[in-house]
Amino acid sequence: MNSLSRLYFLTIGVLSMLLPNKLLGQVVQSGTIVEIQLQNARMNLEKGEEIEGHFYETDSVCLTKVQFPDDKFIEGVDAKFNLLTNNLELKINGQTLVLKGERLKSFSQNGSSYMLGKYLHNSSLNDSVFYRVIFDGKYQLYAQSQLALQPNNYNEILSVGNKKDRYNKKIEYLLGQRGELIISSYSVKKVFKYLNQELPNKDCIKNISPKSKESALLEVLENCSG
Repeated sequence: MNSLSRLYFLTIGVLSMLLPNKLLGQVVQSGTIVEIQLQNARMNLEKGEEIEGHFYETDSVCLTKVQFPDDKFIEGVDAKFNLLTNNLELKINGQTLVLKGERLKSFSQNGSSYMLGKYLHNSSLNDSVFYRVIFDGKYQLYAQSQLALQPNNYNEILSVGNKKDRYNKKIEYLLGQRGELIISSYSVKKVFKYLNQELPNKDCIKNISPKSKESALLEVLENCSG
């Protein structure tokens, strides 16, 4: 038995102790390699404890549905998505099971759907990145959560600033049409301004407020894009 086979059967053995039989069967049938992380989730970075921040898409675990490339799925599991590792962390019986993001197709939680870029059929998107699908119609609107590293800025003389590097989350909005990216921006207002210029139904757009919220973009695309 080669090392990959040993890893596979070891993984299934650990899973069998943590997952209900029905859920285990779905994971096994998917052929997805699952990593087991027994300690509570904490970033093991090169700088160790010198980096702070929130590394996840959501503040806490959420009920999640996970879809695999063969369209099999598991649902009703508590999970949160790690933006730094691009993996989905399942919380089961006090343990953390890590599903490699590159082995998934999509996952849904909190009413939002996240799709791996290679399944969105847009040549400008990163194949290995998950995008939150906000709207899919005549136009497509996606959001990508990113981590920006803010270096420590502690001033020893004045005793002010942060002593540790820190990751901050920011969101990039990407608007596409017919498989091409039209505009990308970290500003909702900039995307809204583009739609206001391009869409013919000005009266419809004029009544939407506030224009600085993500919900305004969705309202424009649902009601004013034709």
